[in-house]
Amino acid sequence: MKTLGTKIRLLRVTLGLTQEELATKLHTGGAVVSNWELMRTLPQPRFLPQLARVLGCEASELATLWMADSIDTEGKE
Repeated sequence: MKTLGTKIRLLRVTLGLTQEELATKLHTGGAVVSNWELMRTLPQPRFLPQLARVLGCEASELATLWMADSIDTEGKE
């Protein structure tokens, strides 16, 4: 199953961006992007529209993955 983290990484790499470059575009830190990609944390929902614009995808696609991952994460606690 594709996670939001793998989707972010795939699109970021496809665009030739480093984690730090993506973080700069989102006004956050590189460690934050790393945590998203490794599924240590999920982006706050407010980041999804801007993340979609930067990565060139639909915000609804990211939101769908975010919801699935947040439900999956809750089940593991």
